[in-house]
Amino acid sequence: VISLTSLVATPVTEALAVDFQPIKVLPETLQPVAVSTVTFDPSLVSQDGVQSGKLLLKSTNSKYKVTVPWTATVLKGGLHWNTTAARFLLTDNPDPEDPSHQHVISSSRPLKITNQFAVAVVVHSVKMPPEAETFFELGPFKPTVIGAGETVELIQVSLKPGAWLGSRQLDSHLSLDTNLTNVQVPLRSEERRVGKEC
Repeated sequence: VISLTSLVATPVTEALAVDFQPIKVLPETLQPVAVSTVTFDPSLVSQDGVQSGKLLLKSTNSKYKVTVPWTATVLKGGLHWNTTAARFLLTDNPDPEDPSHQHVISSSRPLKITNQFAVAVVVHSVKMPPEAETFFELGPFKPTVIGAGETVELIQVSLKPGAWLGSRQLDSHLSLDTNLTNVQVPLRSEERRVGKEC
């Protein structure tokens, strides 16, 4: 049995989060054992380019540490979308003539994504958490390549009949998994009572 006691990153950086708990690894394991989750957040890096360091894994079985190098390339750019595309207004009296309702009352609309990276982005999957499945459904999706500077209609987002039941309030997200980054697009429904003033 190998007892792993600590995992630290060097140099220390706020951009790298290490989730580690001491663990015992049994011998003769045929399958790898996950001992930690390491997450890199490029928004916490002050400059673009290659970021690198080492993870030092210590065990009680040896005075030596295992060194695991890590590297991340931070690119300028990002994925952008129309913020009203995933925001839905659930009202008893929608008013198509009211400009404030215009972009949020349709029950189905495309989510358009713009690639502002200098390289192509491949969107591998689009997912939503279970709490959003009562309110929304996603149209057919296939992995999509978005060229640098290109805008595509990635997926259709539609309200389900269940969205009109109960509180009509939801603050959730869509997760886009890509070859460069993972992005959460806010997905919201809100109820607003609309009445005429006398």
